Amino acid sequence: MDEQLIQKARELVIEAGLKLVKSGLVARTWGNISARVSDTHFVITPKGRRYETLKSRDIVLLKINDCSYEGDIKPSSEKGIHAAVYRYRQDVNFVIHTHQLNASVFSVLGEGLHVSKEYNDILKDFVPNAVYGISSTKKLAKNAAKAIRDNPNSVAFLLRSHGAVSVGTSMEEAFNRAFALEQAAEKEIYRLTDVTSFEELRNKYIRQFVAEVNFTPRSIKDIAIPDDIVRLSKSRHIIYDDKLDIAAVSATGKTIHPYIDDVAQIIGTSIRSGKIEEAINNLKGRNAVLIKGAGAICVGANESEAQAVVMILHKQCLCEMLVALTNKGRSLGKIDSWLQRLVYTRKYSKLKG
Repeated sequence: MDEQLIQKARELVIEAGLKLVKSGLVARTWGNISARVSDTHFVITPKGRRYETLKSRDIVLLKINDCSYEGDIKPSSEKGIHAAVYRYRQDVNFVIHTHQLNASVFSVLGEGLHVSKEYNDILKDFVPNAVYGISSTKKLAKNAAKAIRDNPNSVAFLLRSHGAVSVGTSMEEAFNRAFALEQAAEKEIYRLTDVTSFEELRNKYIRQFVAEVNFTPRSIKDIAIPDDIVRLSKSRHIIYDDKLDIAAVSATGKTIHPYIDDVAQIIGTSIRSGKIEEAINNLKGRNAVLIKGAGAICVGANESEAQAVVMILHKQCLCEMLVALTNKGRSLGKIDSWLQRLVYTRKYSKLKG
């Protein structure tokens, strides 16, 4: 094995990670990146490490045929998806898997993305949507592999209720496709809901699903905070989020269930809505609660984890609005959500980048 090729591939993976973080397509330890080294091997990002901290020695070398590797650093749990790309696509040398916002939200609908003309040159005509499989499982890898095998001309793939995969002959090509996919998915979300902006989407949702006429969100910052939440803030980091999309969804008073793996893992098996006096009870077993008509309380062990909850909650609310306005898609099953929450809280949340 040519050590120079391995080193170059590792450096490209690290460069791509930093580029993806800067672009906003990935955050924290979410997603994974790989590069082909030869017809038999590829390198991939490790499990549970922040992109900003990665060193060349952290990038794991694996065999394409069985994902075996040497050493103590564990590769990404989604390595099987990357291996499938390299097995079925000899033209691909770089793979990027993200949980990027718009592509992930669109994936919930369970249908492929027909690419508009302005993105045809980079994304081609169609982005398939792989059948759902729980995050990090053999079923997800198997379903992704089938979508890759059955669509040999596609250069990007959706993973239902999970994220997206973009491929290319080079790091630059794979990155550009991931970036274009985000724009194309956003445009299709607006087309399906007959709006032209996120603001119009929120307003349309409010008109159709919020009972209060001329709904005006309250600022959660202006609401008296109960003593039990004040006490909680001494041991947990709390963020009060009153952005209009979250306030609008909270105003329906509905308990909403996860549409995406990230939500089940990081927030919980459901997100309840109620008065602020009910927040502590509604937070049990969860990291976010909706305050009716006023936004949400997001909780984490520290500021970084609370910010992650905020990011995930916005993604969930966009899913809720898209599904409600199109009458397409569905939330995750109760068992799937419970299993992912259990695994995450016991294992993955303990991994530090």
